Amino acid sequence: MNLPLATNPVFHGIMDAVQRNAVYTTLKGELEVERLFSLKDTVSDFVKHLEVCKSFTGQSLVRQRDEFWDLKTNQGFLLAATDHYVRLRTQYAESGEFLSGEIKVAYPGLLTQRNLRPAVAQNLTEPEVAQWQLLLRSIGFVVERQYEKARVACRSEINFHDHKVELEIDQFSNSNDNGPLADRSFVSISVEVPGDQRASAELALDEALEQLRVAGMSMTECEGNYESYYYKQLKLPGN
Repeated sequence: MNLPLATNPVFHGIMDAVQRNAVYTTLKGELEVERLFSLKDTVSDFVKHLEVCKSFTGQSLVRQRDEFWDLKTNQGFLLAATDHYVRLRTQYAESGEFLSGEIKVAYPGLLTQRNLRPAVAQNLTEPEVAQWQLLLRSIGFVVERQYEKARVACRSEINFHDHKVELEIDQFSNSNDNGPLADRSFVSISVEVPGDQRASAELALDEALEQLRVAGMSMTECEGNYESYYYKQLKLPGN
């Protein structure tokens, strides 16, 4: 296996998560500041509406498969119990062609804010995805849950409070794997910043959301993240 684990930050992140080492704080590491909204529209309908707002440019639709790997114990799954995750993502074109992979370790939302996560991630080629799957199995991990969805990613053409803002429009497939999320549409708006720039990231999201509302976007803000609804800790908007 050609993975330099001794210096690999994702592998060390996995070990930190398993051992509950609090190595990521608001002042250390990358921080994803995110807000999640439920949509009545499909992905394609929302993208059409987004064209009214000239600040964002959308990419082509991709198919995503997310595998969440965890260690099973007599009490359940170790990482899911505390909102940690090790996620292996693969992205495919609508034709089925492999586009990209990513492995990401994310830590619990800070200050009870579920949409605020420190994380460490690494982009992967298709052979590297298979290598990570083999490695995770070899150290006792199994797939705890998985999502299937279509996504259109958009990036702001302008800066909001000195940051580029990301929009990710998701349509979950009508699959049993998706649990309560099946056949639902969402949009997340996020900024990834160094851990000490949370305040400016929050202001950037406020500015971008105001522009979307002025453009007439219809969105219902979610109290939690995808995990909250998958595990039925919260009720989905509209349910």
